[in-house]
Amino acid sequence: MDWTHDLLWNKSKINAFTAHNQDKTTYLFPLWCSIALETLSRSTLAYVHPALLADPTKGSNILYVFGYYNEKEPAKSVPMKTVFERLTKIIESFTNKEYEICMNFMERRNRELHSGGSAFEDFPTKIWLADFYKICNMLITFQEKEMNDWISDEDTMIALEMIKNDHNKIKVLVKKLIKDHKDNFYRKPKDLQKELRESADKSRIFGIYPTKVYSSHINCPACKSKAIVSGQIAKTNEPTLDGEEIIRQVSILPTEFVCKACELKLSGYDYLQSAELGGYIIQEERFDAMEYYDFDPADYFEPDYGND
Repeated sequence: MDWTHDLLWNKSKINAFTAHNQDKTTYLFPLWCSIALETLSRSTLAYVHPALLADPTKGSNILYVFGYYNEKEPAKSVPMKTVFERLTKIIESFTNKEYEICMNFMERRNRELHSGGSAFEDFPTKIWLADFYKICNMLITFQEKEMNDWISDEDTMIALEMIKNDHNKIKVLVKKLIKDHKDNFYRKPKDLQKELRESADKSRIFGIYPTKVYSSHINCPACKSKAIVSGQIAKTNEPTLDGEEIIRQVSILPTEFVCKACELKLSGYDYLQSAELGGYIIQEERFDAMEYYDFDPADYFEPDYGND
């Protein structure tokens, strides 16, 4: 079986080694990095279980994972889009932002390999390499390994420094954004400040804000008005029964922040974390038990037979 974690991990190491031995100014470096990212992503799913790599449209693909081979019909694995989608459910810090970065990388690789175009020709490392290392580090640490288990000590030192510098740049940028919006807000007349705060509070109450999946209310770090932070579900607790209701606790990873009063907007978990807004949002949901389990008593009712 070719989808074991060890095989995929070792192949990703070979691909990463090949990538880092290319001239980093040519298209070969990002091309081999994209191949290394694919095998590393697949090894991450295999670390959970190789069945996550099986294309579920045919049962034979799943049977292959458990040792039932069919040489006449080779097993088919899921496409990279599905791999990255599954990673957003498995690794909490692998958000939609990381998904989009990875998909963009794969689309470039596909254009490079399957067309006459040069997708990596005008693709300098300054616009992608820090993100690449950051995502790879997420996948590597999830597998309980270190970056220097994947690439050389010298390349590891460079990669970790780039990740650190990128994080520091974001912190500086976020700090400046907050300061600029704070200064602009408090330059306004006090009557206008009050009006903007009240308008923001109404927007919060009546749900005018655009949100992603789940949201919570919070004070803006710039103007202290009522604002909203939203995000995607990271995990849910097991539902419990309370009378005739089902209670479920949801943990949300914040990825978007919007303040209608001072117009401060932050997008991406790393930006919210730099603004000290990165903690989990915990919400409790309540459902009618029968609706939650899609249960209709009428489906189980059988009329008396022959008792007319």
